[in-house]
Amino acid sequence: MTDKGFKTKSVREGHKPTNEQEHSASIFLTSSFRFDSAEEAADRFENNGSGNMYS
Repeated sequence: MTDKGFKTKSVREGHKPTNEQEHSASIFLTSSFRFDSAEEAADRFENNGSGNMYS
């Protein structure tokens, strides 16, 4: 499909498919987050600072 309309472009234009040729952005289901240090993780668990947190 090379002649995409405005609505299609507005939804899909930024998506770059991988070698799997998916037609929409991947969803990463995760229950864990990476912290740069143990101190950052401790702060997060004590509700100090901002960022992702387990719920």
